[in-house]
Amino acid sequence: NDYTNWNLDTADETSDNNAWVSMSQSNVKADGIFTGIWTYDNHVVLFKKDFTQLVYNNKNPFRIVDVTSYGADNPNAICEANGVLYFCARDMVYMFTGGTPKAIGEKLGTIDFRGAAMGSWKDRVYISVGDTLYIYNGGSWSSSTQTNPIYKFTTNENGLYGAIDGGVVLVDCDAFNADTNAPDVPGGVTEPDYDKEWWFETDFMVAGKLDIRRVKKLSMLCEIAEGANIRAYLLRDGERFNEGTSRCVLRSKGTGFRTLSALVRGMSASMHRVWFCGRGKVRIHALELMISWGGDLYKEH
Repeated sequence: NDYTNWNLDTADETSDNNAWVSMSQSNVKADGIFTGIWTYDNHVVLFKKDFTQLVYNNKNPFRIVDVTSYGADNPNAICEANGVLYFCARDMVYMFTGGTPKAIGEKLGTIDFRGAAMGSWKDRVYISVGDTLYIYNGGSWSSSTQTNPIYKFTTNENGLYGAIDGGVVLVDCDAFNADTNAPDVPGGVTEPDYDKEWWFETDFMVAGKLDIRRVKKLSMLCEIAEGANIRAYLLRDGERFNEGTSRCVLRSKGTGFRTLSALVRGMSASMHRVWFCGRGKVRIHALELMISWGGDLYKEH
């Protein structure tokens, strides 16, 4: 551990055999301490609370390159899922595929992610913050209340596990998505408890055109368990869901495989989103929006 005799590069001599030293604080905005480190896409990613950097090159001389002026809150607030790197800053969730990280947590509103823990299984990302567990899957968010907050995740070939005070819980595995009610997994874990309120929101639906569209009908094919229900709210451009003011266009009735449809009037917009919420186990197999074009106004926007 005595590095005083290491050979370093100089202005006159550079060698692959030399040790490497590069300042991570050459940018005055990057003067914080490191909170995490990750290897992704053949690069070492360095996280601070308010900065993200990359180590470039695979041999000496290495270089530290600034990426963006936000970073990971703590070492547990970083994970990788389906080839994408995710991390939580203090007030936002980001995904990183190279270049500039993209914010994906706007739909959650204002949340304090300090102390958050992240984990993943297949293409699903889990974020534990206090008594809430958020799940991100393919652009959609959902959440549930957790009695015992998870403060760290880990994954092996059996599934995703979470550490809680006094024990370990199995959070996700392939058996949770199978048709059996008694999955064969370590610990005798059974199918998750669906007796909770849940919600998720779709991404923008623009149908390939930047034009005003009128939603005429919403239809979906669902598999509804006994005692379960689902509701669909149609949101216009930039509208945030509000149970008191947002328009509910569809409510489920009955159980089993059902095609639910509703005619819609007065919902013209350039971009529509659908907010689903309900209780119990509901599997959505297909969703369709029937739209018509038109309604342009002869004025500047």
